[in-house]
Amino acid sequence: AKDYDTPEITAWRSLKAGRVLLDQGKPAEARQYLRGTDILGTHPNRALVGIDMALLEGKADTALEGCRQAIARGKLNVTEPYLGVILLRRGWSLLAIGDRVGATQAAHRAQDLLATHGHRARHTEARHLVALLALGRGQPRAARVVLDPMITAARAFGLSHLGTLGAALKLRVA
Repeated sequence: AKDYDTPEITAWRSLKAGRVLLDQGKPAEARQYLRGTDILGTHPNRALVGIDMALLEGKADTALEGCRQAIARGKLNVTEPYLGVILLRRGWSLLAIGDRVGATQAAHRAQDLLATHGHRARHTEARHLVALLALGRGQPRAARVVLDPMITAARAFGLSHLGTLGAALKLRVA
């Protein structure tokens, strides 16, 4: 019989609870669940939760440093497409500090990696960032090329939030 109350399993439950609260936009509440996750060490999922928390709290520099450290550790694509997701967060962080060129490079690389791994939700999010950056460069055609597949994927896979973001961007392109 498996013991479900080991410190590691408890830490994974806490990390998941923190992730749920972050997804609900509650970083302060999520932080209390993350205190006991040290046992998970440098797992990419733990790093990603920390990066997302920093972004939600408006700490783009902290999120960028978290991305740098996670990428430097390596082993991000062993079982899941963590590198693509972390590059996507790097793109958002760079955009937040005003580095549009770096954000564009990170977004395109993330989009390619996430397409390869078939992670539909994150790939759709990467398309959103690519389109947003294209609009910022004054390239509505480049944005439009990315937006239609983004909206289609969002509808097909029930990603209503991303579908709404795509439709809102498309209104800016039209």
